[in-house]
Order: sequence, then structure tokens, then C-alpha cells
Amino acid sequence: MALSTLVRPEQLAGNQRTTGARKVMLRGLAAVALAASVGLAAAAPAAAFSGGGSGQPGAVVVPVVQGTHLPVLGGYLATLMTQNMVAERSPASTGAQYISAAYRVYRWNGSSWVYNTGSTVATTLAAGYSKVTMPFWSVQPTSGAGYYYVETTIRWKTGAGVVLGTMNIFWTGPRDYQCATFLPCTPGTGWIYLG
Repeated sequence: MALSTLVRPEQLAGNQRTTGARKVMLRGLAAVALAASVGLAAAAPAAAFSGGGSGQPGAVVVPVVQGTHLPVLGGYLATLMTQNMVAERSPASTGAQYISAAYRVYRWNGSSWVYNTGSTVATTLAAGYSKVTMPFWSVQPTSGAGYYYVETTIRWKTGAGVVLGTMNIFWTGPRDYQCATFLPCTPGTGWIYLG
């Protein structure tokens, strides 16, 4: 079972991913309380990350990014995925909300992170409901074996397409990635290697 960290929008105000500047690692009581509630008090927080956003996004339960290999004819396909991301309602509207998560995958080229691939998952949060589990996300990097980094932008909209809020999630922490494979895979601080 992968742990997750609940992040509220007010925790993100003004924080953005930067290369050499400050990174905010969101840990603490929420992660400890979550770990204790599932009987894993010794486990570390699952997804400490830095981020920012705009408008009035809802809170998000952020899962770890998992690296695995899916069997295909003649071998295995390196795959990145997240499961059970939960998005809460934006406080800006009580009506139905369209919530999307646009994932971007980057690969280390030896000197910098370069965009590799991406995809978007989306769902609708019906009026009267407070939260929704986002669809399962997975993607196969297009460059094969290497070091990868994932980020996403979650966007809340009304049925008419008016943006209510956005939240950026950057998996940059020491426990943000985990391997779920018997093939070459190494999680690191802010990256995962898939062979």
C-alpha cells in the first residue's frame, strides 16, 4: 500500500519549483497522522513536494509515483504511474466541477531535465460531492532506460469551462518515487531510474 500526503492549497501559496533556489518540502503532522491512521507510524511521508497554484483549488491527496515494467511480446515496457490521487472540491463553486490532471514526464540527458512525454486524466465531481478519486494514470517513457522526473498541473473548472483554480505538483522529495518491479529500477530524491 502506498502512502499519500494531503496537501491543502494554502500550504502552497507562493511556492514554485526552482533549480537552485528554495524548495519547500511539505511534511509533518498530516503525513504522521495518515501513517498512524493506517498502522504504519514508522513509515515516512509518501509525497513531499514543492508547488504552487492559482485561484481556489481544492485539497489533493498526492500519491507516490511508481516505476514498473509491463510485460509485452518479447520483453518489458518501462512504465510510470500514480494511483488513488484524490481531489477535493474547489471552494469556488458548489456545482459540478471538471477536474483534470496534466502529467509531464522529463528525462535526464546528462546535464538537464528534458521533456519526454505526457498525458492528461480527467473526471467530473458532481454537485453535492466533496471529493473524487482521479483516474489511474500511467505512461511509457519514449526514450527507454533512464532517469525520470514527473510533475503535474491539476485544474478545477466549472461545466462552462471557467477555471476555478490550479495546483502544481512536483515530485521532488526523497520518498516521492518507488519501484514496483523486479527489473532494474532505483528511486532517488526527485527522480526514478527505470532500466
